Amino acid sequence: MPVVAKTDNIGALFMSKNASTGARTRHVDTQYHFIREHVEDRIMKIEFVRSIENDSDTFTKKVSHKVYDKHVKKFPGSIEEFGSH
Repeated sequence: MPVVAKTDNIGALFMSKNASTGARTRHVDTQYHFIREHVEDRIMKIEFVRSIENDSDTFTKKVSHKVYDKHVKKFPGSIEEFGSH
């Protein structure tokens, strides 16, 4: 504990820590503010991670070969795990 979630989205990081709402965040339904409650209760911790260091970007964004090669080595079942045949 706490569960650590990493994000490269500064807006999401700010919203997880700031209870006030502004003109741009009022459209977010209150039922989606459970993350903020978990952060306040110290069940979750949200940390910033640069996009280039974010392993999940290889699944969710178009990344360069350099970034892909850097992260693919960390995934279970990757070719590097089995060695060359």
